[in-house]
Amino acid sequence: MARGSLLAVGVACAVSASAPPARGGDPKAECLAAADQGQSLRDDGKYRRAHDAFVTCSNDACPKVVARSCAQWLRQLDDASPTVVLGAKDGAGADLTTAHVTIEGEPLTEALDGKPQPIDPGEHTLRFTRPGSNPAETHVVVRAGEKNRPVVVTLRAAAQTPAVAPEPTTSAEPQQPSIFTTRNVTVAMLGVLGAAAVGGRAY
Repeated sequence: MARGSLLAVGVACAVSASAPPARGGDPKAECLAAADQGQSLRDDGKYRRAHDAFVTCSNDACPKVVARSCAQWLRQLDDASPTVVLGAKDGAGADLTTAHVTIEGEPLTEALDGKPQPIDPGEHTLRFTRPGSNPAETHVVVRAGEKNRPVVVTLRAAAQTPAVAPEPTTSAEPQQPSIFTTRNVTVAMLGVLGAAAVGGRAY
């Protein structure tokens, strides 16, 4: 799909009489810019963005020669665009119907409905996240023209940290020192014995 440089020259010459009047901008210039941008993006392998550009320049508001060319490029691009079918399972192997899927960190889809999802050719990192589950990542290399490639991950339930019961707090009262220590008991006994001896002699 080489860029139609000769066609672009012809388009630039032909649009002067066929474009509708401008409303806040030049429709002819916008169509030509979208056609040129779409070809550049396509050649760089950015098929999804090129698709949007070709849709813009193939609408009825554009000059017929531009719209026909963009419509043809759009059909060729759709044939060459790879698609993946995204899926996820839980830890028990059951299919999940929703997950937040990103590609290189940018949102791709939320629905896991079994429908093909257009994707650019090349190497990609797909990340699946879902509340209550651990995230999962997968790396794929898709090729131009590859259709309906399954990409399925397992989203296992996130382990919950058990709640730790707080330790009971006890208000320990300071203990009063006992007066009945070994030394105090000995002194007391000596005092009793001494008093008894004095009393005996007096008797």
